[in-house]
Amino acid sequence: MKYKLFYLLLFFGCFIVSKTHACEKRKIKVGYCKTYEVEFTDLTTNKTFTEKITLKRKFGFANGFQKKIFWEYTPNKNSDSTIVEALYELAGQSSDDSSRREMLNSTYLFEKTGLIENRSMLWIHPPRSKYFRILEFTPFPSRSNNDSTYTDTITLGMGWGKYIGEKVVSSYTKREEEGKTIVTAEANSILGKVNSTFTVDETGFSKLEYSLFDRYKITFRML
Repeated sequence: MKYKLFYLLLFFGCFIVSKTHACEKRKIKVGYCKTYEVEFTDLTTNKTFTEKITLKRKFGFANGFQKKIFWEYTPNKNSDSTIVEALYELAGQSSDDSSRREMLNSTYLFEKTGLIENRSMLWIHPPRSKYFRILEFTPFPSRSNNDSTYTDTITLGMGWGKYIGEKVVSSYTKREEEGKTIVTAEANSILGKVNSTFTVDETGFSKLEYSLFDRYKITFRML
């Protein structure tokens, strides 16, 4: 009997691992994995660079109500230093620690954030390591299943230095278009205004577009 139980547990464990590490375009459910190509653009100089980042769902909860997700950063040695430094500065990090920044950008990183997925809401906390940190001042990807217009407010906490206590207030408008949900959003904070557009289909957030402070554009495209 104990051997049967052992093999049953082994089979179940292998099934969980295979589901957790599968990376394919499927609906946002347990065991999914999505890779995005992210393009950063300076609208005043037309300089641009791209990199890849992967979103993986893990079992368990990040806190009492958010599901656990991990962002996996791919090393990128071709980023534009001018854009990178400007985004770091905007997010409240000085250029004094440039060697650490270079190290972070040349190694694989894993970062835990959260996902809300229930009958009323689909919401993800965007990545916030490296120069992706600036996304804390943007509307978080969100689709209400109940309302066509809605709002959200985030207060910056520990780890945000001079920005602790500052609020990011976002408003959202949702519409259906050719089998997809299009969410347009605007966020206002101490840094200024960010306009965003999120495209949601059967695979989840397939495209995320951010226009930051009339200067930078960041676009996520699901591969």
